[in-house]
Amino acid sequence: GRVQYVDGQLQDQAGKPLSVEDVVETYAQDILDNTLVRRIGKQYFDVNNVPTSQKLNLSQVSDQEIQFQLKKRQLPSPVPSSWAVVELDEKHVQVTVQDDEAEIRVATHYVSVVQAAGQLPEGFNPSSLYASRFHPRG
Repeated sequence: GRVQYVDGQLQDQAGKPLSVEDVVETYAQDILDNTLVRRIGKQYFDVNNVPTSQKLNLSQVSDQEIQFQLKKRQLPSPVPSSWAVVELDEKHVQVTVQDDEAEIRVATHYVSVVQAAGQLPEGFNPSSLYASRFHPRG
């Protein structure tokens, strides 16, 4: 995608004629830096901020019950059998967990241990070379 072959002549994107030596000198390092195995780009996903959820186990403190408040629309369906739900107002409820423990999940993120992958060269668009109806992203 950095050079084109037009009417028997190599050209850059602006249409300036180039020799093979010009292409190697100008683009070789850029092509090596942006091809094959390299750091995964943010256009695919952020390897330093991969969304996940973390499971937490809540336990009673001495003889106190596990209680919390939620918006009604946040209640799971079906409501767990160990939950006693009391309506506080038309939008909120109070939940008392009747077991000694409760399991919840919290949205969080992590840094991926895999941060590089084999990828197509930057700027290479396979669909420009053939009808890629069945392989639109290469």
